[in-house]
Amino acid sequence: MTFQDAQTQFATTVKGVAPELTSSELVQKQRDLQNLLAQLPNTPEFDPIASAISEYSPKLKGQVTQAVVKALQSRDAVFTQASHLFAQISTKADADARNLTFEKPKLILATLADSVEQLQQIRNAATAGDSETAGSKAEALALMLIQVQQTLKTS
Repeated sequence: MTFQDAQTQFATTVKGVAPELTSSELVQKQRDLQNLLAQLPNTPEFDPIASAISEYSPKLKGQVTQAVVKALQSRDAVFTQASHLFAQISTKADADARNLTFEKPKLILATLADSVEQLQQIRNAATAGDSETAGSKAEALALMLIQVQQTLKTS
């Protein structure tokens, strides 16, 4: 490699660096400079080019960092919107899952079964003349039905 070849390759690589390049394109330019540095003969004649590469490389790394930060910032709004949409979908899916698992019908069925049992106990207590037990069981049945009613209204 001649000095002129190395100088031309350096100039071409540096001129190719522009603000609109993506981070991966900037990384490729950085690799090109490192490859050129590795190919330079270890003689004083090539020291100016080696020095120029050493001075330019940190600046190029800074541009890569800026490009990555800019790309991440542009994605932040998209991620925020996606997160909000995901939360909405998750909430709706939870509600749909409750309906699909027949949570309400199961609750109603269990309440009906308990109500029938409670009514039989109330009837037995009333037939036996135990109005105190019949009254307390009737009150418990009424409370249970009110709780089920409130649960069904809120879900």
